[in-house]
Amino acid sequence: MPVATVGLFALAIVVVVIAFVIQQVVGDGGGGTISPADAVATRDALNRTQTAQAASGTPTPPTQQPGTQPPGTPGTPRTGTPAVTRTPGAGTATPGAGGRTYTVAQGDTCFSIAQANGVALADLLRVNNLTEDDCTRLAVGQQLKLP
Repeated sequence: MPVATVGLFALAIVVVVIAFVIQQVVGDGGGGTISPADAVATRDALNRTQTAQAASGTPTPPTQQPGTQPPGTPGTPRTGTPAVTRTPGAGTATPGAGGRTYTVAQGDTCFSIAQANGVALADLLRVNNLTEDDCTRLAVGQQLKLP
């Protein structure tokens, strides 16, 4: 009887280890990053939701980055240039001669750049002459024009 108990315990440990290995190989490993395909799927789902809300007459509340304040909120400085919202650790947005530019950082997607800078994804793609497929190949340090 004790030999059978030890054998079952060992088998249970092996099954748990195999499950963990499969999760690491198949899953994202809990790294917290989003794949470009998931970013496009999320954007498409958001667009469908907004389109459905617009068709039904339901107002869509503006989205806001955590830790930011909407314009006009006390304590928010007003300047002659549009405010740039950025996620800590993300690329940087800078004013340029012909408008603002954005320097791509590790983990950036076209959708996250557009959202963080308060511009429409379609406009970002248009002014940079990009396709959605190009968004899967952004390079760290690449300069993008902001509409």
